[in-house]
Amino acid sequence: MILKPLSRLYEGGVRFRWMLYRRKVLKSQRLESPVISVGNLSAGGTGKTPFVAMLAEYLQSQSFRPVILSRGYRGRRNREPLLVSDGENLLTTPDAAGDEPFLLASELKGIPVVVGKNRVSAARLIPVDKATIFLLDDGFQHLALERDIDLLLVDASAPFEEDRLIPEGRLREPFEAIQRTDAAVITRAHLDAAAATRIERFIRIWSPRIPVFRSYTLSRGLKRLGSDRQHSVDSMKDQRFIAFAGIGNPAAFLKDLKQAGLSITRSYLFRDHHAFQQDEIETALNACSELNAAGVITTTKDAVRLQKLPFPPDKVFVYMTRTAMYEEEAFFAWLDDRLRSIDLRGVLPFETDNQVTRQ
Repeated sequence: MILKPLSRLYEGGVRFRWMLYRRKVLKSQRLESPVISVGNLSAGGTGKTPFVAMLAEYLQSQSFRPVILSRGYRGRRNREPLLVSDGENLLTTPDAAGDEPFLLASELKGIPVVVGKNRVSAARLIPVDKATIFLLDDGFQHLALERDIDLLLVDASAPFEEDRLIPEGRLREPFEAIQRTDAAVITRAHLDAAAATRIERFIRIWSPRIPVFRSYTLSRGLKRLGSDRQHSVDSMKDQRFIAFAGIGNPAAFLKDLKQAGLSITRSYLFRDHHAFQQDEIETALNACSELNAAGVITTTKDAVRLQKLPFPPDKVFVYMTRTAMYEEEAFFAWLDDRLRSIDLRGVLPFETDNQVTRQ
């Protein structure tokens, strides 16, 4: 197979890059405020965006002033870097920002979002007094920026332990990269508890001492696309739906819908970041009539791209979710302790007794 030698070539490039950073040939830059990186080893969706949203809201609740830095993957913008939101106003479009940054900017109030291939330049769009901490979205491989806390996300609903490097598999780096993380979070653990346990054991083979936490997806109901009208999941369980999504892990989306008790009669699934066309949504809407379905149901991320297409306002529903932690108290206690142990440079809002009080 041609993919195996290509994967070995890819691995050689990754290891050569590691060596350049270790020997300071390539240098990581430090920001004036601490950085928490959230990332993964695998290409595709592991639930990073909702995890970053949860983390940003927690830090904000503790009187931090978080700023989200993202690459803005697939964003078509005329300038680099680009301020997506100043925390109060959306300043650009989904096409320019990219799906995930625009979604974060839309949902998070009081939290600026900046995109750019160079995350250091992106951070410098924010005045020093406006950011006490930066969240580096999808930052595990972005070694050009120093981070104070590295969080690695691993998806319980997708194969991991036997995965291979790109292009033979989905791994961006060899498994030994796990050794540089400060903590791992197994996302979507509610979908496969046995897989989450296997993954935790596998992570500890590579890094025995790091804490391993688990998160799950919590349903917030359904919302009609293009309006604020919301419905509880229970009120929609007697309806049939067509699933429609272009995300990194559509199988997890379908499992979530099934676990919520929603009836899915047909699915239209596309590649991650797919640019939806009018005929595609019309095909799904026609299937609603054919199968007597209440409408199309999609993800919050897909809704960013779908909202620019014309559609019947009563036929497209967005499945609203958020990330929650199984070991919430333990996770945030660990995070608080790590933040207190960092060289804080006098910018983090700890109380005078050096304690953060969680709300």
